[in-house]
Amino acid sequence: MCFSSYFTAVERPVRSLLTSFFGTLVFPIATLFILTPIWQLNGVWLSAVVSCTASAVLTLILATFKHA
Repeated sequence: MCFSSYFTAVERPVRSLLTSFFGTLVFPIATLFILTPIWQLNGVWLSAVVSCTASAVLTLILATFKHA
């Protein structure tokens, strides 16, 4: 979430939107649908960890990519 604010501050609104949208909506829902059928209740708990990790990887990719 800090990087979303950072991207807004350095005038990169698309990166800010992607970071926020994927971190709060896409990754949590996707991991719930993927992990819950596999590990039932443990998949629900693990979905938070996996979605935060995926969000961190996306954010690092967006932070290191210099163009656009």
